[in-house]
Amino acid sequence: LFRERTGLLLDAYFSGTKLRWVLENVPGARARRTEAFILGKVWNEENVDEAARQIGEDFHPISDFRASAWYRGEVAANLLRGFYVETLEDRQPKRLYRPASTLQLEI
Repeated sequence: LFRERTGLLLDAYFSGTKLRWVLENVPGARARRTEAFILGKVWNEENVDEAARQIGEDFHPISDFRASAWYRGEVAANLLRGFYVETLEDRQPKRLYRPASTLQLEI
């Protein structure tokens, strides 16, 4: 039934199974403080942004030649924000106003 609906094999190599195991068994892999903050709250942009700011309390990434700790923290926060956008009914990301240049020219 699972394979018919998803087209995926359900086995030890299935990434969903691996992810669940990691979240349940690897210390520090789950954002427990952020999760506790967001549970029971209204699923809106304001609460998601606050949860994204708090995600730094759950994770303490390292800096190395691949990425800085700051960048990795931003990625974690943006993953939460991206999940929020994907769960919206209209699924349309907001387009921020971005001027065409750094100077505003008056004509």
